[in-house]
Amino acid sequence: MKNYWSRNGIGVPLRTGSSLITEFESRFANKLMAHVPDKHIVINTTWFSDEGYCSRLKQWTGRISDEKVWLLSGMDWENTQCTDQTKEMHKFLSDHYDTEHIGNTGDGHYFSFWISFIKFYRDYFFNDEYLTKPDFKYHFMSLNRKCNDHRAYLLNKIFNDGLDRVGNISVIESDDRYNFEHPRILSERHPVYVKMLEDWEQVSNEHISNDIISLGDPAHWNSHFVNVVTESTTHSDVFISEKTFKPLIGLRPYVIIGDENIYRKLRTWGVDTFEDVFPNSNKDEPDYEKRCENVVKDLNNIAELNLAEVGKLYESLKSRLYHNRDRVLGLFADNERWIEELYEKG
Repeated sequence: MKNYWSRNGIGVPLRTGSSLITEFESRFANKLMAHVPDKHIVINTTWFSDEGYCSRLKQWTGRISDEKVWLLSGMDWENTQCTDQTKEMHKFLSDHYDTEHIGNTGDGHYFSFWISFIKFYRDYFFNDEYLTKPDFKYHFMSLNRKCNDHRAYLLNKIFNDGLDRVGNISVIESDDRYNFEHPRILSERHPVYVKMLEDWEQVSNEHISNDIISLGDPAHWNSHFVNVVTESTTHSDVFISEKTFKPLIGLRPYVIIGDENIYRKLRTWGVDTFEDVFPNSNKDEPDYEKRCENVVKDLNNIAELNLAEVGKLYESLKSRLYHNRDRVLGLFADNERWIEELYEKG
């Protein structure tokens, strides 16, 4: 027998604040389980920080015996080293069962929930309006919802250096870790948002809090040069969400604050990481604060260009930007293969 354990118990997909994620997670789980061999258990690790979830899971696992247990990190990062609670749950399972990590992992079998998600919603992500010739008004854009340490550290550095004058920056959540005036809400009026605003958590009548199925309002997208990606985490093995894929799809050079291994992973996929344009950001640096400082160095270099020079630089990078867009399409097929290979592993 093969089983899938998630937040609401065996065989029940997790529930999140977004109906889109909920609906897709159910599809993804069903597809995943079609490639899982018998006598295998798949446990969604997203909720290992929830004590009640872990208590119910321990009670349930007490009824299984010799099954192989696969620990899935799908929509969120691998949380082996996040908190005492998650560490204890991982240790409990590895002490009692034959476990292996799948999903967002460098030590187990890698595949990506988010590549599958983007493929499913590709008509939104690959909308031709994002291919309009840019009208650069900003050297960079950085969109931020939840506050965390690495976002606060990076944005404080950006504002301290006065780079906000050349950036289109959103900061949704109020937090004492920011040392500049916030929140900063972007107005978005594109027709795509009319429908999305009906269904999603809103910050205002013109702005949703967490756009995960598009590149946002084309007016904003087409007005910036560098996309500054602040990923969800900096402390896991390797986690690449829709945030990182957006500039690849939308023909933008980018810098990323994420896991230490994120650039390394992108390079293995054949993605151009623009080391020549951003020589500091591409360094494999374990300290996230130093990674933030390196990004700010590169943004300061870009800020020395006037917007006409930015436009010329963009034109010189165009073939490389289209290469990255094509690589995302290639990753759709690669990811399908990585999932199908699960059955061979069994």
